[in-house]
Amino acid sequence: MVTWKPEPTAETLLDSGVSLAGLVVVGEDLRLTSEEVATATTLTAEHFFVKVKSGATITLPPAVNHKDRVYIIKNVGEGSVVVDANSSEKIDGDLTVVLGLQYDFVTIVSDAVEWFIIGGRNVKIEELVKEQISLLEQMLQELKDIRYHQDLADETEIRGSD
Repeated sequence: MVTWKPEPTAETLLDSGVSLAGLVVVGEDLRLTSEEVATATTLTAEHFFVKVKSGATITLPPAVNHKDRVYIIKNVGEGSVVVDANSSEKIDGDLTVVLGLQYDFVTIVSDAVEWFIIGGRNVKIEELVKEQISLLEQMLQELKDIRYHQDLADETEIRGSD
C-alpha cells in the first residue's frame, strides 16, 4: 500500500508546532531569509543566512535565548570576518571563529548553553595552518643546528689531521 503525503506547507508546519523563524513563505514554497551586511552586526531571530561583505564582526545572540537556532555566516568579502559568541559563551570551545578567506562559511547551532559548529568551509583552518608552520619552523631550526654542529665537527676533524 502506498501512502501519499503532501509536501509541508506553512500551514501544516505551523499546525505541527514547527518554528518558521528565518523562513519566508512564497506561495507554497518555504524559503530561507538571507541578508548581506558590511558592518558589525548582532544577529537576531530574524537572521538565518548572513553574507558579510567586509571585515566585519558578527556577534551571536545569547545561546540560552536561541535554543536550536541555526545560523549560516559566509565571508563574501576580501577581509576576515569574525564571528563572536555572546559575552563569555563559546563557539566549539572558542570565544570567536575567524572566517579568514573569501567564501569561507560556518553553520552554527545553539544548544541553549553555547554554540556549536555543525558545518562550514575552512573554519578554523588558519589555526591549524599556523600550528603546522610553527612545527615546520622548529624542525627547520633543528636541522640548521644539526648541520652547524656537523660543520664544526668536520672542521675540527680537518684541523686535527693537518
